[in-house]
Amino acid sequence: MRGRGAGLVARLARLLIAALDGLWRAFGLALLGLVALNLLAAAILGINRLRKGPAAQQDMVARYFQAEGKLRLMWEPYVYWRTHPMIGDCVNVDADGLRKTWGAGKRTVKPGAKVFVFGGSTVFGHGTCDDFTIPSELAKALNAAGMRNVEVVNFGQLGYVSTQEVLSLLWSLRLGNVPDVAVFCDGFNDVVSAYQNGVAGITENEENRVAEFNALNVTMDPLGAAGRTVVAAMRSLSVIHLSRRVLRRIGIPVPERGSRGIRMSWDVSYAGERDPRLARQVVASYAANARLVEGVSRSLGFTALFYWQPTVYEDKDMAVQLPRGAGTTAQFQNFLRESYAAAAALSRKPDDAGFTLTDLGAALNGQPEGCFLDDVHLDQRCNEVVARIIAPDVIRALRHGSEPAKPSGRASRAH
Repeated sequence: MRGRGAGLVARLARLLIAALDGLWRAFGLALLGLVALNLLAAAILGINRLRKGPAAQQDMVARYFQAEGKLRLMWEPYVYWRTHPMIGDCVNVDADGLRKTWGAGKRTVKPGAKVFVFGGSTVFGHGTCDDFTIPSELAKALNAAGMRNVEVVNFGQLGYVSTQEVLSLLWSLRLGNVPDVAVFCDGFNDVVSAYQNGVAGITENEENRVAEFNALNVTMDPLGAAGRTVVAAMRSLSVIHLSRRVLRRIGIPVPERGSRGIRMSWDVSYAGERDPRLARQVVASYAANARLVEGVSRSLGFTALFYWQPTVYEDKDMAVQLPRGAGTTAQFQNFLRESYAAAAALSRKPDDAGFTLTDLGAALNGQPEGCFLDDVHLDQRCNEVVARIIAPDVIRALRHGSEPAKPSGRASRAH
């Protein structure tokens, strides 16, 4: 009996190994196909972007998207992720997961002041090389104003919402790294997250974190844990999932799927009934974060500045330049505009808000075609425009110490 049992186990093991081998072969072929499709999408996007803007800008966009394929994320306590360190001729990320800023490494003396700039991928500099991100353009503007001993640190991270930025600041403060000025330029990702999740104030793709929780806890439920791990892996690398996203990237419209699913692209909406107050709740959640930072800044003696970032949809002429299927639905655009209207209203009432929010929503209206690389990411020229709007507020804050600067509340249109 023992011999028969052992033989049966051996045969079952061989069948299982053969099945797994076939599964992984098929999975590997599908993955290779997806890599090829993704490379094709990147090439098509690059060609489309290279048709716009001056030659130097075209070259920079091409260099960035070459480097983008090498970007990786690493785990970071409390905030989930930061960018993995990398070295290149366009994109450089240090050991702390922070992107290099213009002038960094050239300073021979200890900086006289520190400016931290927080945000998502727009602040990180999606589409531009290190020296032309918003933080780098801000560093140049400060240098041109005679503030040559100011260190500007780019805390921008891909996909970050305002709560992750606040936690990043608090982590830095806990380590004794206190800035003289903390700049927050965000808003878009908070809107995206609420649209994805059906609730304001949490991170993008939060459902993925829920699915991953306890996935490797084999001590409690070994079989269930293994099953959840396989399901999570297949979900994150599924052919359909990635193919739909890639097709949208190259401008081919793909219908929404009916089931609820959270992905990095912002065209995915919460499948449940959305609270009609959600847009206002997005801004209320952001305001709560800003007031928290204001309280900490007064306690530690630094100045906090807040800016609601621009999007292409604030300029109707520019919005129509986006290719069909550029990544958002009409439903999302309406939700975005509703959220941005609530933020604009908040910016007009700083006393009621408890902090000053400068609305940059329409600051780039009238800029030439190509200013926006997509819905929200900017080219070098418009990064400079945004930085030059922020720079006077930072200069006033540095000159007056911890006394809060008084931005206008709504930025004037840039020309």
